[in-house]
Amino acid sequence: MIIQLASIFHNHLGIRIYFLKKRWFNYLVVLFSFIVFLGFCLKFLFPYILNETSETLNYPITLLSVLVNLIVCVFYYIVHLFILNYLKQKEIKQLNAITEIEYLKQQLNPHFLLNALNNLYSVSLSNPEKISSKIIELSDLLKYQIETSKKNYISLNEEKIFINQYLLYAQWKSKNISIKNEEIGEIKNYKITPMIFLPLLENALKYCNFEKNPVINLKWIFEKDAFTFTISNNYIDNYKEHFSTKSGLKNLRKRLQLFHPSSKFEITKSKNVYTTSITLWNLDILA
Repeated sequence: MIIQLASIFHNHLGIRIYFLKKRWFNYLVVLFSFIVFLGFCLKFLFPYILNETSETLNYPITLLSVLVNLIVCVFYYIVHLFILNYLKQKEIKQLNAITEIEYLKQQLNPHFLLNALNNLYSVSLSNPEKISSKIIELSDLLKYQIETSKKNYISLNEEKIFINQYLLYAQWKSKNISIKNEEIGEIKNYKITPMIFLPLLENALKYCNFEKNPVINLKWIFEKDAFTFTISNNYIDNYKEHFSTKSGLKNLRKRLQLFHPSSKFEITKSKNVYTTSITLWNLDILA
């Protein structure tokens, strides 16, 4: 039992958290501690448990028994991880196919394109010289969504640039909207799954427009071991039933569970303010 518990500690902390993530120094510390613990057990604990003295205890057989138990525990743990990873990758492929279809549907959404074309037409009448640049901006937004929907991970910097471009385009379409984009803490370029912020931003833009003075606040919060994205918007209480269409949020929750198991997705409502936030832990930093 002691060896099995020690093996669980070695497998979970050493292999899963450090070895598989190529954090070699941390794994060596765990392995060294594990070996010292086994040495202590062989020298002091096993003679007491087996009711033998250290002189009469058959160390070769005891050591062989310990090694066999250890190898069996590690073997079953690795097989267990392999099966879990296989099932997870299979589920990710299925979800990616569904997600890609959903993004394509959104990109071909007639309301989105109709609004964009109407705005371009209005600009063409008053400021025709701006049309070419706005067409390029719209094209870049659609191109980014199509390309990243096929990827499992991208850099946080890429996603931030896209969100900022999307905000600029939104402000151009809705002149009266007030947007505050705030960054807190030391910025880190994490590896994240793409398009996890866009559904929250689209909801905020859609429902705050019912307000006479629409307001959106974004926060990118970088802490020591976590990253949080928060977005809040004002909305008219009479329109709160519109938030019941939650297919996009359900898809987002599922993607977070698969790609970022160490995450938290929260929705809070106060008086005429709707806030959503995503907190991610254990993220890898890209160079």
